Amino acid sequence: MCLLLFGKTKGQWRPEALDINTQFGRIYKHTERFKPDIQHHSWAIEGNLIVKPDSNKHWMHIYRLPQRGLSISIRRFGNDEVLGYGLGIMPFIHLPIFRTRRSEFQFRIASGIALLNKHYDVLSNPENNVIASSINNITSLGVRYQLQCSPKLALSTSATFTHYSTGDARLPNLGINIPAISIGGVYYLTKHTPVKPGRTGPAEPYPAVHVLKRLKTSAARFESFRPNGPLYLQVNLEGAIGKYMCRWNKLFVAADIHYNSFAYQFILQQELEPVSDAFKKALGSSIMLEDEFVFGRVSLMLAWAYVLYQPYLKGGSDYQRIGAQYYVIHKKTVKAFLGVYLKTHWANAELVTSGLGLEW
Repeated sequence: MCLLLFGKTKGQWRPEALDINTQFGRIYKHTERFKPDIQHHSWAIEGNLIVKPDSNKHWMHIYRLPQRGLSISIRRFGNDEVLGYGLGIMPFIHLPIFRTRRSEFQFRIASGIALLNKHYDVLSNPENNVIASSINNITSLGVRYQLQCSPKLALSTSATFTHYSTGDARLPNLGINIPAISIGGVYYLTKHTPVKPGRTGPAEPYPAVHVLKRLKTSAARFESFRPNGPLYLQVNLEGAIGKYMCRWNKLFVAADIHYNSFAYQFILQQELEPVSDAFKKALGSSIMLEDEFVFGRVSLMLAWAYVLYQPYLKGGSDYQRIGAQYYVIHKKTVKAFLGVYLKTHWANAELVTSGLGLEW
């Protein structure tokens, strides 16, 4: 998300408008293990700095010149003593679903860093079993509607789902999920000229590659079971084949194999297998279907996976993965990328991994 906002814009990063809104919602207890009592509704004040679209980029025209910018929010969670307050800083992008000359309906994607003043502490805050650290990821998805009232003023409203967690890098990590609605106003720094309805800008040539091949490796460090315990390692190796579904979307079928050092230590300490078999039993594998949305050198991906083999500590028969990738090499015949990925079982995060890969 940061790269979408602060990528190579060649002087095109110019503030266009300021959107200030207030959000009202309530924490959704997604598991019975969620201990903190929710005493009142959650509210937030959010400011969005919107920057001018960079019309020199092909991907901006493919997505019909979406809004993008930087969001800063202050949120009260609903239990001041246990959960406290959070400051969120997120790059965002608003993808047009449909627009007219005076209005626009958008899909909002935002992700960044949140600083929370309350988190788990075995002595001072043992009731907070949902947030383990002051520094967390914050991700928000939703829909947004904007109505232009004058050349410099617009009204905005949205419905969002916002998630806070450490991705199991530290425990406890049940996470906080907040569905909310918002209402606000947009002030344009200069006279706003609405984009005409319909597809805008020059068409980008359709990729000539018919079958894509990809190799990727990634790793994660994580705690397991006990807060402030030892850190374990998981290493993944993945291969995939796929194709462009259109200029901005790729679909892959992938298979991966991973090694989990916590499973290895668990097998040894519980004496569940002979030492010679412990490494093999600490492996796991899965197959997955992955959809990748391309924004120039940046991409966002969603995946669903089915577990084929994992003898011990199996979290479930399937899992989901979301992530972001940046292509450091972006040529027609070969691409190299860096990525960050979150593995989840729906609302429960399991791992945050970082990795690199090749695509040709």
